[in-house]
Amino acid sequence: MKLKLTGMKKFSKQLNQFTNATEKADKILNEFAKVGATEVSQAHNKVSEYDYDLTKKQTVPAKNVVAVNIEPTQDGVSLVAEGENLVFHEFGSGVKYNSPREWENVLNVQVPDDISPIGTYGYGLGSRYAWVFREDGSTFATQGYKAKSGFAHAINKIVFEKDKIIKEVLNG
Repeated sequence: MKLKLTGMKKFSKQLNQFTNATEKADKILNEFAKVGATEVSQAHNKVSEYDYDLTKKQTVPAKNVVAVNIEPTQDGVSLVAEGENLVFHEFGSGVKYNSPREWENVLNVQVPDDISPIGTYGYGLGSRYAWVFREDGSTFATQGYKAKSGFAHAINKIVFEKDKIIKEVLNG
């Protein structure tokens, strides 16, 4: 077997290009995730819904504290949101604010069949225009919450800005 130094240089150059491309692909994925995390955070971490505390006889902000993180995975990264009432705010609760479902309009896709229809989850109280629930020793009246659709908006924003983000990473 004959090995030329010029052949090694060419292989080394190709390997460096591949490594650089992999690093750039990882950076693009991270930038996509940052855009998504910002969208989800902005959708959830502002007070826009209120419940009525029957115990204290006052209107109080609905609980919707959400932590949004970007977590590494074997294949790249995942955008993860966690919060006590996240599901009720992300997808909406109650028929008053969520018929039809916001997600169908934002993503232009049908909601999968295995997702509960609005108002039927749990005890089905959201099928009414107002209901009462107990939490932390207080009794609250609510009319539900309009879907925040943070992840749906994040997907759309990433798709809309993908070309710009890719160009910035490749040229930066």
